[in-house]
Amino acid sequence: MADIYADRVKEFTRTYGTGTIDLGGPEIGHQSFVVGFGEGANRRYGVVAEDGGWEIGEGTVTAGTPDTLSRDTIFSNSNGDTSPIVLTGLSVVYSTLPASRIRLLNDAEFITFDKASGNGIKVDTGTPVFGFADILGNVTQLNVGASKPTFAVYRDTLKQFKFAVGKEEYFEYHIPHDYVIGSDIFLHVHWSHTSSIVTGGSVDFEYEMSYCKSHDQAAFPASFTDTLTVDASTTQYQQMLSEAQVSASSPSAVQIDSDDLEPDGLIICRLKVAANNITSEAAVPDPFIHYVDIHYQTTGLIGTKGKAPDFYV
Repeated sequence: MADIYADRVKEFTRTYGTGTIDLGGPEIGHQSFVVGFGEGANRRYGVVAEDGGWEIGEGTVTAGTPDTLSRDTIFSNSNGDTSPIVLTGLSVVYSTLPASRIRLLNDAEFITFDKASGNGIKVDTGTPVFGFADILGNVTQLNVGASKPTFAVYRDTLKQFKFAVGKEEYFEYHIPHDYVIGSDIFLHVHWSHTSSIVTGGSVDFEYEMSYCKSHDQAAFPASFTDTLTVDASTTQYQQMLSEAQVSASSPSAVQIDSDDLEPDGLIICRLKVAANNITSEAAVPDPFIHYVDIHYQTTGLIGTKGKAPDFYV
């Protein structure tokens, strides 16, 4: 549950029994649950009954006539158990942060998450999502055949790999244990050129891939090949990042099934410059490829509970 907070949320209720709380309107100087949190919000609350009984719980706010608050989970109550108390007469219900949900760390303690898949650290308090990270793919001289790229001077005395048409290189990617199960991955090609007189045009990057789960679960299937056509920059040495979505939950014939991706899986990849359609006032420059990585969503938890399937038990 994403934590959403609001100040001074407090209402009266004349609910009887152990069921859903009918909200009767805010106390003077306070706001209602619907105004503070919105329709459908899952919120933690406290309620004090007319006879002094109390409970701390979590429920869903529903707008209506009247507005209501369900009592889905009870963390604690005046009876010493986790059942809803019996409300009678006039009670007060308010937003609270249960003590059982507060973690104060010292040097001997740790932040702990449930071991199941789908848990982790998200970013953006408004619309929380798992952040992105990179599976790195440094361009090195793995290809020693006639199609290998040229290790050439790039700028000043710095060298990088230059790819003429038909030149290609090979990469391997290991799916890390912080990968968000079921999420899509993206191939990133970092590249540039060295010409100051480019006027436009494009480059075709051809990529071939095969993915396989590890731990003796499967064999590498037949590879697929696709082409990524990207515009060239007119700025000399401008680093371009060109992206292709290479997995999906409903994949095409040239994508990996995202539902098959899991930690320790391997992707083997070939990347080639299939066409150079850069336009220039003079000689057309060959692109330099600096890096080829895979962008993925991370749980932010570094690792999984298990080192082999099932990773989350």
